[in-house]
Amino acid sequence: MSGNESCKHSFAGVQENAGESGALAERLSSSGTGLSCPDASAAPACVDRGAAIPDHYGRDQIVAEVRDPNCIFVYWDQQGPRREEVRLRYGADVFEGACWILRLCSEGDGSQDVPIMPEGRNWYLHVPENREYAVEIGILSRDGQFITLSRSNTVRTPRKDPSDDGSCEWMLVEGDFLRVIRLTNGKPSIQVGEFGGTLRSLPMGSSGLLGREHLAGSMRDGAIRVP
Repeated sequence: MSGNESCKHSFAGVQENAGESGALAERLSSSGTGLSCPDASAAPACVDRGAAIPDHYGRDQIVAEVRDPNCIFVYWDQQGPRREEVRLRYGADVFEGACWILRLCSEGDGSQDVPIMPEGRNWYLHVPENREYAVEIGILSRDGQFITLSRSNTVRTPRKDPSDDGSCEWMLVEGDFLRVIRLTNGKPSIQVGEFGGTLRSLPMGSSGLLGREHLAGSMRDGAIRVP
């Protein structure tokens, strides 16, 4: 099909749709239902979705957030007055040829510099677990001087392993104990074995906890029975 034939075909389709719409409008108006065909010309040309999200908010800020024990996420906005302050202090050409840096500051471990593109506005930093960190964003000038533009909040990464603090002594709660026993679902008893010795060694109270006397009454012939 040639280009002209294609245009004729498309135009014919438009005329056909327009004819069907006109016929529908006539049927609705004569039906006595009070319904009418919507006027396509009254529809808005576009949908107003409001103002676009800005690229920056004219502030000097960097924020650090913990993603997991070994990763910190940082994002920044460096479009405030700080750049002009740096130019006034260090020279109008201080940013020319300078390298943008994220400086990761850690307790007892000094700092580590990560080169970045400031237009990226966010970065992931991989770090050791269970430590406190703060992040500075700045430039490394041509003469090797680091100039801070903003410093983040301090965050602490969590542990990724169970605590090695074994000083806690856990008490056995009677309600929890009985729920475990009832999981036998009708079996008359469960053999205690070493578990019985463990129960006897646990520090047990009397109020709301499984006391030694109660436990002794429930243990007969090496078995635990639900009262």
